[in-house]
Amino acid sequence: MGAPVIGATVFARKSRAACVIGSNVTFTQTGIVVSGGCRAYFNLTVQSERPAYTLSCSSDNIGVRDCVAPEARAQGSSIHAVWLGNQESFSSCRLGLDYRIIGDTLRVSGGCRAVFNYTVE
Repeated sequence: MGAPVIGATVFARKSRAACVIGSNVTFTQTGIVVSGGCRAYFNLTVQSERPAYTLSCSSDNIGVRDCVAPEARAQGSSIHAVWLGNQESFSSCRLGLDYRIIGDTLRVSGGCRAVFNYTVE
């Protein structure tokens, strides 16, 4: 993690205040800074020197599902970083809570369903 943030979209605003990219939402080297009462969940776009791959993974019926990252497994490596590409569920998809890295596998739970982007070590 720690790659430069080069873009962001508001996934779910949690405040009455607006969250406007370039106004009260700005980028830093490794994240974003919000002000003016903005509270939201964001999808971040990061710049990486490693190639990024995609993986679709779904937690059906609120259960736990492990999805192997084929490029990581083929290289005998681990997932280095993962981020949401396109969330397809109404259930939350939060890193560390609803999805996490376990070696060459992405584990989703709680109804999280998304296409994820990831890099390999």
